[in-house]
Amino acid sequence: MEVLDFSELTREPRDRDRLLNDLKGVEERLMRLCDGLAVDREADPEPNGLAIARAHLELGFLELFRAVLKPETHRGYWVLERADTDPDAPLYYAPAGGEGGTQWTGYRPRALHLSGKDDAGCLASALGIQCRVVNYVE
Repeated sequence: MEVLDFSELTREPRDRDRLLNDLKGVEERLMRLCDGLAVDREADPEPNGLAIARAHLELGFLELFRAVLKPETHRGYWVLERADTDPDAPLYYAPAGGEGGTQWTGYRPRALHLSGKDDAGCLASALGIQCRVVNYVE
């Protein structure tokens, strides 16, 4: 198994481009490690747990890059609200975290967050239920 050395990330000072390149290198090494674990018969990791861990690592690095880059764009997201619910107390589409065995929740953080209005609109059409496509900026 590869031993990862992160000591180079603690040296100061560094320009932003070099920092981003170093972080990208660490991300790539971690993703290769996950790929190696997936086929390691001796380690025999549970596939769903490994997939979840990899997804969280990818999301973590995405947020880390955003923190370093400090994009000027807003950090908004799009959600689907059931059109037959009150706009002041909507139900949000949450395929993985709905309430009572449904795919809908009144708790927006559990809702599926989409990055684009077009994606949200396509999903709303595919669901076959009247939805409001709503943008939230936090």
